[in-house]
Amino acid sequence: MELKNVLVEGKNGELYSLGIGPRSTGGQNERPTIWRVSGAQLESLEESRTASSINRDRLDLRFSLQPGFTHDEQVKWATLEAMTGFITKLFRDARW
Repeated sequence: MELKNVLVEGKNGELYSLGIGPRSTGGQNERPTIWRVSGAQLESLEESRTASSINRDRLDLRFSLQPGFTHDEQVKWATLEAMTGFITKLFRDARW
């Protein structure tokens, strides 16, 4: 099994995919990337400024965005926080 993306719902009700994939330019196939899910299409959000505003305003992330964070760093932190929230929610009421 190979996990490529994490699908998250933003505060605005839109879906976003965080993970590893190619850039729309075709270069650098395995880069941290954020996409907006629009119907059956994925819209790549490659600009650091766009990724930053999505992470801050729509995904309600707890980590603080630091000036100078690259696009890759922002997507990595967002993915890590999304996966942590999912695992916490999944096992919160688990009975072993």
